[in-house]
Amino acid sequence: RVGETFAAAVTDGGDRRRGPVIQLRDPAVLARLQPEAEVEVGTDIVVRLVSVDTEKGRLVFEPVSN
Repeated sequence: RVGETFAAAVTDGGDRRRGPVIQLRDPAVLARLQPEAEVEVGTDIVVRLVSVDTEKGRLVFEPVSN
């Protein structure tokens, strides 16, 4: 599903190293945005899945609008 967009909400501001935490609406997934993403907690945004690392269990998203 790399390249797909998803509705999400920002749930935690995170830090410069790890990035903000988001909650996807569907499927219900908690993940992080890229560390350089500047978004406010509580904001509804649309994100794009950039990459998946199944061995590390890591998903990387980037905001496409907010």
